[in-house]
Amino acid sequence: MNDPEHRDPAEGRRLMRLFYRDWHPTRLGQVVNRLSGWWSALGLPPSIQAVIEVRGRVSGRSRSTPVVIATWEGQRYLVSMLGPGSEWVKNVEASGGVAVIRRRKRENVRLVPIPTADEVGCSRICTHRGERHYIAPKGSAGGHDGAMARTVIYRRGGGEEVIPSKLVTTLHAGDRVVFETAGGGGHGDPARRTGEQLRADLADGKISREGAASYGVTPSPEAT
Repeated sequence: MNDPEHRDPAEGRRLMRLFYRDWHPTRLGQVVNRLSGWWSALGLPPSIQAVIEVRGRVSGRSRSTPVVIATWEGQRYLVSMLGPGSEWVKNVEASGGVAVIRRRKRENVRLVPIPTADEVGCSRICTHRGERHYIAPKGSAGGHDGAMARTVIYRRGGGEEVIPSKLVTTLHAGDRVVFETAGGGGHGDPARRTGEQLRADLADGKISREGAASYGVTPSPEAT
């Protein structure tokens, strides 16, 4: 296959090209797979590794392949590291999902395909760790306090959640997260600045229109 969109992902790494080419193991890869399969079938570490046996869709003979079993929320998943072009994946599809998992013992299973992230909205656990969400940066010499940090999750369905500084939550496809970092505390009393200086601050983006108005300065319509 010369189409870059369907190229074996293992070919992107020089080391892996020693073991896989065009969705098939090389001779060296076949040797490594046999050793890995023998090792995993005995139940030796790592515990996430096993062997899948499935009938070949062309030969009709049983084919064994070492695989990694991922566990998430109590459910077991087989993920093809080489994508849907892997031979064992094609054989599983042809067998209707019927296969055997070997790790110390034989376990008859029926594998069920799950939708990809493109087919259905996927979810991810997100850990949020922020600072200055509750205590504003202090000003000095009469300066005002800076703005506090703020993080908002805009849900795909239209909801809006202002989340605390420390939180573990779930994000779904289509959700949008906006991080507003804390500002710095001011130095010096802004009331002692002249109107010209405050207008310059406004033009430089150092203060907002609302801030300028609170200092008794009327921004011009073109000021931002």
